[in-house]
Amino acid sequence: MSGRPLKYNSVETMQEDIDKYFADCDEKGKPYTVSGLAYALNTTRRTLLDYEEKDEYSHTIKSAKAKIE
Repeated sequence: MSGRPLKYNSVETMQEDIDKYFADCDEKGKPYTVSGLAYALNTTRRTLLDYEEKDEYSHTIKSAKAKIE
């Protein structure tokens, strides 16, 4: 990522927001999508890919994407 600081300083905080996204979708009967996840995290699909490339966030993002699939 270029000079911008990361929104998430910990995997745990990111995971909490991911869990909230899935719970909200379940409650409203909405499908899971990568775009929806990015929006819920107040970021973009590109930024999710950037996080996925970082060792400490990789498993968290890959797990979320697997659940979306």
